[in-house]
Amino acid sequence: MELEIIRLDIEEYEDLRLEEVAHDIVNYINGLWTPGPWGSFILSAVGLDPRIEDIARIKIFMDCIKRVQESLQKRSQPSDKIGSSAATTPGSSSSAESHSSYASEDRLVGISGPKTEIVEMLLSPGDGKLRTFSIVGCVGSGKTALARAIYDDAAVTGNFQCKAWVVASEYCHARDVVEQILQQLILQGEIKDSSNPKSALQRFLEEKRYLVFIDDVQPQKLQWGDIQDAFPINDRGNRIILTTRSCSVATAYSSGVYIYKMPCLDEASSKDLFWKKVCGCSTAPAPSLADGSKSILDKCDGLPLALISVANFLGGKGIKGSHLTKADCEDVGKELGKFMASDESAFQGIKNTLGQCYNSLPAYDHKICFMFTSLFPKGHPINIKRLARRLSAEGLLVSDRNGSKCLTKLIDMSMVEPASICSYLDAVKRCQLHSIMLEFGIQKSLSRNLLTLIQKNKPLHNITCPVRRLSVQSSTIVKEFELSALTSLTIFDSELLYFKERKLIQVLVLEDCKVPDRKAVDDICELAFLKYLSLRNTGIDRLPTNVRKLLCLESLHIQDTVAVKLPVEIIMLPQLAYLSGKFELLPLAGSTTTKELEEFLKNKSKLNTLAGIVVQEAQAGPFETVMLHAANLKKVKVSCIAAAASVPSFFPAPADASAPSGTPTDASAPSGTPANILPPAIRNRQETGTTLASRLISCLEKPFTGLESLSIDFNGAPNDFLASLRLQFTVSSIKVRRGLGHLPGPIELRELCNLVNLQLISTGLSSQQLEDLQYLQCLEYLKLAEDHHGSWDGDFSVGQGGFASLRLLCFEAAKHPRVRIVRGAMPRLISLQLLCPDSPHTPPRADDDTVPHATAVIKALPGDDGTAGATVKIEIESLQPGDNGGTVASAEMQSPLGVDGTDRDTAEIEIESLEPGDNNGTVAAAKMESPLGVDGTEGGTTEIEMDSMVSPLGVDGTAGASTEIEMESTLPGDDDNTVAAVEMESPLGVDSTAGASTEIEMESTLPGDDNDTVAAVEMESPLGVDGIKHLGHLNEVILHHSVDDARVEAWKPELKRHKNRPCVKRQPVPL
Repeated sequence: MELEIIRLDIEEYEDLRLEEVAHDIVNYINGLWTPGPWGSFILSAVGLDPRIEDIARIKIFMDCIKRVQESLQKRSQPSDKIGSSAATTPGSSSSAESHSSYASEDRLVGISGPKTEIVEMLLSPGDGKLRTFSIVGCVGSGKTALARAIYDDAAVTGNFQCKAWVVASEYCHARDVVEQILQQLILQGEIKDSSNPKSALQRFLEEKRYLVFIDDVQPQKLQWGDIQDAFPINDRGNRIILTTRSCSVATAYSSGVYIYKMPCLDEASSKDLFWKKVCGCSTAPAPSLADGSKSILDKCDGLPLALISVANFLGGKGIKGSHLTKADCEDVGKELGKFMASDESAFQGIKNTLGQCYNSLPAYDHKICFMFTSLFPKGHPINIKRLARRLSAEGLLVSDRNGSKCLTKLIDMSMVEPASICSYLDAVKRCQLHSIMLEFGIQKSLSRNLLTLIQKNKPLHNITCPVRRLSVQSSTIVKEFELSALTSLTIFDSELLYFKERKLIQVLVLEDCKVPDRKAVDDICELAFLKYLSLRNTGIDRLPTNVRKLLCLESLHIQDTVAVKLPVEIIMLPQLAYLSGKFELLPLAGSTTTKELEEFLKNKSKLNTLAGIVVQEAQAGPFETVMLHAANLKKVKVSCIAAAASVPSFFPAPADASAPSGTPTDASAPSGTPANILPPAIRNRQETGTTLASRLISCLEKPFTGLESLSIDFNGAPNDFLASLRLQFTVSSIKVRRGLGHLPGPIELRELCNLVNLQLISTGLSSQQLEDLQYLQCLEYLKLAEDHHGSWDGDFSVGQGGFASLRLLCFEAAKHPRVRIVRGAMPRLISLQLLCPDSPHTPPRADDDTVPHATAVIKALPGDDGTAGATVKIEIESLQPGDNGGTVASAEMQSPLGVDGTDRDTAEIEIESLEPGDNNGTVAAAKMESPLGVDGTEGGTTEIEMDSMVSPLGVDGTAGASTEIEMESTLPGDDDNTVAAVEMESPLGVDSTAGASTEIEMESTLPGDDNDTVAAVEMESPLGVDGIKHLGHLNEVILHHSVDDARVEAWKPELKRHKNRPCVKRQPVPL
């Protein structure tokens, strides 16, 4: 394996030499047109002939190209030595019996919790199907150690008749993996014929319960479809556990709770593991050592492999670290990346592991992307699209689209972490590097001269090669280096580097560094080859008109605390494709006419994205012109502000839920206020929003518009934008913020077939009004957010066929509405996100005297004689937690079933609970006065007894089980025949314990009946979501990051009964 790594390093070195030659040639050509070190026309101006120097430089380039070409030819010739070594590597150490490379469980730290969680799912009774568990996480996080701890636990594996362990990454073909599993099973039983491994494995396992571990699955080496038919499905509860770095592998093989995301160790466990490895025991270190190791623990950031590597190195300072000093710890903490790249034996494990991870990337483009992410400071969120555009501008990748794909692959391979996403269905907009990956990436990029980094006034390596890409971080004084070849400059929170003479710069990023004066801004506008410009928190409030000199500029991101004013001439830059941030476009000035601007936009403009433009009512002209005439415009993000500076902030009261969704309302105005006598501020806001909405609609209605994404912040101004959406609009993604208005009708919504992504934020629409969105048949992503309390106090009901294509539904507010789902609703929903601190039925806190309650709606279905029963509402009041004596439920039923069409008297029900833990007898009893009267006579008293298996009502806090309740008639002359049966699934949770949505069906058993259902009861779930069992493809439920453990645990019983076993988890804490 080490020879293979050396070979790949040699190949990269040759690629680097070729890249350096290419950069020199490009800089030379650019220099011919730019005053500077290679400005040949300057020599001509003073009477010197530049051709002699040009010929000499061209000869140097030719010699370099020739040397690289010879190296490439040698590389293409096969090497028996390296080839044979590489060929023998796979499989050489793969065996379930090779215990020496695996640590025993008693030496592991922080493994008990994850192991318990997986074992519980592994052994839980289910439907007998073959289940595949995926343990996914970054390299060195302990995936294999966790799987091996389960494999070596006889108490777990003893539940299976046979087991096997195979390391998939050590084999090149799926057949080899199957053969290795078969070889292990030969030792456990007789296999007569192994010539066809798949068939032999199937025959051996077809009558057995088996447990198979497949470690380190890599998508480029093993496809599940190539081996899955080797494992027979025999309804014995078979299990396969695989570990992988690839999120796509995990989601392809597993779903819901069967995907386990391997976390890094917390702070306490990190310290425990580190000092146990350093000192050989768990004793607390000396205070000086604890203080000196802070930077080590910070950089290792809970990654077990890194902690063990550093600990093994420091533990060698004397016997079990007895000679270790604070200075030793601080030195390693400061230079951890260099130690990881060194030849120190203690770091060889992590060095080889990270090297293999890096070398397994599919293409050199992916490696470039990974190395380039080390340009950013630790913890800095990286915008993926902007980084992809930058890589394209740097000349490192062919296009920004290719860059986005490469970064997505790095995230999938757990080399780069997505930042603040809830679900794998969410579009990843930002990413960041784990501290260890950052250290590794820095060393890789420095060794290949991809980047030069200066941190806190100190370069991270000796600068011997030309400085082409420079990143300055947290520095006040930057030592002058030879920067004649500089093409890329990035400055984070540092003094501004004087770049006036750096005429070859193509990429300039200034973030959190103040531009001292207007002169510096003018200097930026003189960078003729500038392709990518990003200015963030620089204090610049306006760009001058000479920005039109930046003829090569492709991307401009400019954002500060206030909107930066830009001359509209910037739109006419011939290469400009992406303009984003927070800015205003000033009206046309000088000699440029509106007609010239329109002609340019129609025929020459490459503008693709206009994101972050701020529009004032009095200055909306340039924006409207761009919207109407930009031929290549795909994405627009616009914010509306009223022309009057004195407009106060008005927020709507909750819209009237009883009003039809197509009825416009003026939520901003006081009730009953005629529109013509509204206060000027409110009237101004209305006019502003309406004008902007009408302009946007007119732009969307233009023929052949190619706009795909539109985001609008109306700033609370009432408007009719949403109500005006129609079939002909091509926009597939719409985001509306603070846009007061109303929705189109159901017919118009059904016709919006192009709309796939919709986000409505602080619109003031009630939950009942938002229900109409279910008519959007092609919608796949829906996010509803509200910051106004009370708007969602009602229900959000989805009927049969509603949201036919929806895959992700997200609510974000203080409290989400009660979600009611019927059979056939949201048939493709995968992710349900309830990002709300409270639910409609949040259990009370210990200091809250409020008695929790649940409500149920009984809808009597037609009886066999065609009559319909009445609808009855029952309110069930719970006792305080732990108090199980007395009445726990009461109801008044008016003509409850009415199966014979006759009238009934009022019936009262009392349900009495027995003592907690008494699950062998009757746990509840009810008496019904005049209950059914199925023979038409006056009913007597009927007693109902509930024979429980595990306390179905959940009043004693136990889990509950499926219970059948029979209601027998005790009327004179009756034979005590059963007249109705109730099937009860899942506990009611009326005492604020587990609790879940419960459906009760009553079937008629009268003579001549076919046991048709005559009544159904749907109990309201304390979780705030009813009917979750109807979501056939549900994979996950995401809760707000602030919810407590009790809320998370309350979801688990409900999801455990779901056929998919969806997982429940908290959202990551937003950055």
